[in-house]
Amino acid sequence: MRFSWEWIKEHAAIEADPSDAADLLSMRGLTVDEVVEEGGDAVLDIDITTNRPDAMNVRGVARELAAAYGTAVTPLDLSYGESKTPSADFTSIDIQDEEGCHRFCARIIRGVRNGPSPEWMIRRLESAGMRSINLLVDITNYVLWELGHPLHGYDLALVPDGKIVVRRAKAGERIAMIDGVERTLDPSTLVIADEARAIGIGGIMGGADTEINDATTDILLEGAYFDPMTIRLGSRKLGLGTEASYRFERGADINGMVTAIDRCCHLYQRLAGGKICRGMVDAYPTTHNPVTVSMSHRRLCSFAGLDIPAERVGQIFELLELPAKRDEDEWRVDIPSRRVDLEREADLFEEIIRIVGYENIPFSLPHVDLEPKAKLKLHKVIAAAENALLSAGYTEAINYDFVDPDDNRLFAPPDAGEPIPLLNPIAAPQWSILRQSLAPSLLHTLKFNINRGQTGLRIFEIARCSFDMPDGPQERTTACFAADAPEPTPFWHAPQHPVDLFELKGVMEFLFTRLGLSGIIISEGTAGFLDSAARADVSLNGETIGWFGKIAATMKAHFDLPHDVFVGQLDLETVVEGAFVQRRFRRSSRFPSISRDLSFALPEGVNYAKVHEAIASVGLEEIVDIKLIDLYRGEASGGKTSLTVRVVYQSGERTLTQEDVEQSHGRVRDSLDSLGVEFR
Repeated sequence: MRFSWEWIKEHAAIEADPSDAADLLSMRGLTVDEVVEEGGDAVLDIDITTNRPDAMNVRGVARELAAAYGTAVTPLDLSYGESKTPSADFTSIDIQDEEGCHRFCARIIRGVRNGPSPEWMIRRLESAGMRSINLLVDITNYVLWELGHPLHGYDLALVPDGKIVVRRAKAGERIAMIDGVERTLDPSTLVIADEARAIGIGGIMGGADTEINDATTDILLEGAYFDPMTIRLGSRKLGLGTEASYRFERGADINGMVTAIDRCCHLYQRLAGGKICRGMVDAYPTTHNPVTVSMSHRRLCSFAGLDIPAERVGQIFELLELPAKRDEDEWRVDIPSRRVDLEREADLFEEIIRIVGYENIPFSLPHVDLEPKAKLKLHKVIAAAENALLSAGYTEAINYDFVDPDDNRLFAPPDAGEPIPLLNPIAAPQWSILRQSLAPSLLHTLKFNINRGQTGLRIFEIARCSFDMPDGPQERTTACFAADAPEPTPFWHAPQHPVDLFELKGVMEFLFTRLGLSGIIISEGTAGFLDSAARADVSLNGETIGWFGKIAATMKAHFDLPHDVFVGQLDLETVVEGAFVQRRFRRSSRFPSISRDLSFALPEGVNYAKVHEAIASVGLEEIVDIKLIDLYRGEASGGKTSLTVRVVYQSGERTLTQEDVEQSHGRVRDSLDSLGVEFR
């Protein structure tokens, strides 16, 4: 916001260079971006935070600057004479929506003369970025920038019987605005109306039918307080932001509007020859009483790390126009309605400390315990999983934690319960719940990239899934990876192999190896969202902890994917306990290895995973590798599945003899016999 230095000095009698004053203001919490010389005056461009609507005006800035220099603001000239005729003879107010409008005041000014504004007023308005319109309109704009409260003037002759009604717009109601645009309203918008029509949009802009013009002689002056949320929603819906709505959205001064009206009356009388009718019509359904906040002087000094005398604290409260009383250690401060940012003791600490000056607070390095802290094991598991998936050629993706309920329902675990909804979703229903699986997010990421010509992608994400469980909300860290499987591109040197179930199995096993996990069982899958011919479940200690496979045709259609996609997911929380525990390293043996092959037919219900587990369970250190080297299904085997498995034996201490290998191999055959296999 831009403020004239000449105008500021009118409210704060200080002798200072504008650049020095700008530096001091910045140190006290109002950051001055730049100081520009314009026509013999300096203009301060100040970045005022949204929680300080009290400082979005000349007097607010002057109050801050005067307090920083240790002086008070100059008194405001609010003097004017009143005629004997009361304002109530010409106007009445009916607030039908007390939630949208908390207070509405009106005064009548008669016999005004319109025309051009004086040069000093035009110059000050232009320094703030506003153009001059005419004297009667400029006066309300001048007071807006001077005191921060928006006012609006109606041509009294154009308001039948002076009757003002504050209500919600009717569905489809139309109004021509002073910007020359006719707008259609709905009941979410607050309007100022007469008995028959809307004549303005509350807190945003006035209507063209009652605007002040060159022939205006009598003015109905409005000062009101509107609910910030109502104005914000109305402004966004209409796509109409104004200086008035900007201030009402952030919280105007419900009691300070009277001062603004009085200042406006002073200027109307002084510059336009207006006669101010006696009294003000004030519709104030629920009176705003000041909030009192207590502050401990001892805690203030402890918080600041500085002994601030009580007299200095009292002076600062007085300079900031915050009525305060002290009772021994306790200060009790009545918060004026203009200071919407002051709610608790810590806010008062900030007021005192920033005026004292942050640069005057002594500083010292805090004592820090440099003893290293142990990393949580879960963090180590996450880091190991990330490195494993990156090493496997997958690229990390980062998605929002919220998803479409329909997508989530397809992949949520059976015992997941109801998803946790967002109270204020940024887009509904697409992002209205917290996800219970990472798969939908990755599938959308793949689709986004495939549609832009990026195929053959392998991506992963490690993030939390959220569940609303009977004992309260829970988050579980999950790893999910997905691979796009387009048709192979012809290549002269060697054929390209598309992604398949076994690649994902390899990735999952590589993940287990990097995490140092053992006892993992991969079995036939049951997930309905995966293709029944290409899916698998992952379990540990009898509990399913993950899955992988090709997404089913119905899922492919749901996500509008042009290619097959393979997805895998693993619950990292369940593997934390066993991760890294079984990890062992040994040097390579310098003695030769011996291989033995076993060929056999599997009985019904037995798969290779059980075969591998049976051989490994023999517990021989000499068994260094177990490989499936051949698989046959056909009529020659009677419809059964036949496997050839190679077992590699090697010792790190000596060369194994044929007798050693035969003895160990016999134990392996015994373990397979227990499965009911038929050796060939």
